Parts: sequence; C-alpha cells; structure tokens
Amino acid sequence: MQVKATLLAHEAVGPESGELHRFIFSISDELNRQPVHNVVSLRTARVLASELLPDTAFAQMIVTIVRTDPADYDSLVGKAFRHT
Repeated sequence: MQVKATLLAHEAVGPESGELHRFIFSISDELNRQPVHNVVSLRTARVLASELLPDTAFAQMIVTIVRTDPADYDSLVGKAFRHT
C-alpha cells in the first residue's frame, strides 16, 4: 500500500502561543478516498524527529521540516513524501 504525506501550509504563529510555526499536512493512501488532514507544531516535529526512523512518509516529512532552515519553511508547501 502506498502512503503519501503532503505539506499543505505553513503558519508562523505569534510568540504568545508557545508554538512558533505550525505545518498543516495530509496523509492519504490507496484504501481511503479522503485524505486525513492534521497540524504539527515545529516543537512537536522536533520531538518526533528525534524518536522516529525516517522510513515512512510521515516520518520523512517530519524530519524534513526539522532539517529545513526557518527562512525556507514556505518552500515546503506542496512537497509530498511517499512510502510503499
């Protein structure tokens, strides 16, 4: 089964929230017609990246977010990660 994780948007959030950046993404596969949409903060992505092996579409996306320079976050929008 092929799974695809796609970054849909990046939002810079005000410092009062404690989350400086949020990433909206979707996860889809061959079995489900509608992709699942969700949000991950940069803080959460950092924790996940330290724990996950980049062997799934989701993990590859998380690691890419963490490794990207903050000035380039908007360039991630539309990027898709696949795992079979």
